[in-house]
Amino acid sequence: MNAQAGQKAKTEAILKRFHEEGAVAGGYDGALLKRLWDFVRPHQGLLYATIVLGLLITGGGLVRPLIMRWAIDDGIMAKDASVLFKGAMAFGFFVLVEQLLQVVHVYARQLLGVRVITDLRRTTFEFLHALRMQFFDRQPV
Repeated sequence: MNAQAGQKAKTEAILKRFHEEGAVAGGYDGALLKRLWDFVRPHQGLLYATIVLGLLITGGGLVRPLIMRWAIDDGIMAKDASVLFKGAMAFGFFVLVEQLLQVVHVYARQLLGVRVITDLRRTTFEFLHALRMQFFDRQPV
């Protein structure tokens, strides 16, 4: 029994080291987020556009089942081909619009990320070039 308890404790210790969720969850740093917001602020229009597009895409995903229900209940069950055709056309239209919004959303999100990272890199580059050469002599990395 002692050997089994020791093995169980060893296994639990290994699993505890393997799972780092606790360390990641406690990693929120408000000051760091505030400093990063200074780089996002000039591009906040893109940020708000991505948020709005995300909400529209989510709403569009919720409309599709309603269209399918309408087409099935009023078209197939009632044996009305015109309602089924209208339902199919509406479903196709919503899928097309949703995919178009998805493309615009991904593009805007990537553009936002690239612009923020570019500003961050530019600031870091300017900071490093403003330092004296003696700093680099003392810092190995």
